[in-house]
Amino acid sequence: MNIWITYSYHDKEFVDKLKNGLTSKGHTISLVEHTIEIGDSILKTIEDHIMRADAFLIVFSKESKKSKWFTFELFLLINEVTNRKKEKRLIPIVINKGIKLPPFIDQIVYADFTNQDNFENSFHKLLTSLEKPKTNGLLETEKTIETLIKEKEKLLQLQKQIYELDNTKRVEIKRLFSFSIIITMIAAIISTVLVFSEFFNATDILYSTQIFYYFLGVLTTLIPTMYYILKNKRNKNGK
Repeated sequence: MNIWITYSYHDKEFVDKLKNGLTSKGHTISLVEHTIEIGDSILKTIEDHIMRADAFLIVFSKESKKSKWFTFELFLLINEVTNRKKEKRLIPIVINKGIKLPPFIDQIVYADFTNQDNFENSFHKLLTSLEKPKTNGLLETEKTIETLIKEKEKLLQLQKQIYELDNTKRVEIKRLFSFSIIITMIAAIISTVLVFSEFFNATDILYSTQIFYYFLGVLTTLIPTMYYILKNKRNKNGK
C-alpha cells in the first residue's frame, strides 16, 4: 500500500519511527522531503504524490498547527478523499494530549500515540486499521451531509406545496363566503322592501308581530356578516 504522511518537521523523529515500522510491513511510504527534488514545483509534486497514494496518515501535534504547509497539505488531502470516486483511507494520528482536531477530521476515530512508551501497541492498532477494507470515515461523513441536505430540500419543497394548497383553499373559502354575503344582503334588501310595502297596509296586531320577528331574523343574519367584514378589514390594515 502506498501511504502518504503529512506532518510537521518538528515531529520528524516520530515520523521516521512510524515510517520504519510501516516499511517493514511491506508498505511504501511517501514523505514530502523524499519526493521533492531541486527544480521541482513543490505544489505540483505534492499533488501528484497525493493522487497516487492509497491512504493518508496525518500526524497532529502541538507543532503541526503552526505549520502553513501542514495546513495546506491537510486541505489537499480532504479534497482528495471527498472528490475522488476511489475510496482512500485517511487516518489522523495524535501524538500530544489536548490536541483539537479540525472540522471533518474530528469525525474520524484517530490513532492515539500520546503514550510513546506504548508505541508498539498503538502501531499494531494502526496497522490493523490500514489493512481493513473499510470506507473512509470522512467520505461517509460527506455523504451523510449531502443526504441531509437533500432531505431538507425535499422537506422544504413539501412544506411549500402544503402552504400553496392551504393558501388556495383559504382564497376559495373567502370567495364562497363573500358570494354568500352578497346573496344574503340582496335577499334581505328585497325582502325588506316587500315587507315595508305591506307594513303600511297592515291592520291587525298579529301581522305586525310577524313583521317584528322578520326584522329580528334579518338583523341576526346581517350583524355577524358585518362583524366579519369589519374584522377582516381591520386585520388587513394591521398588516
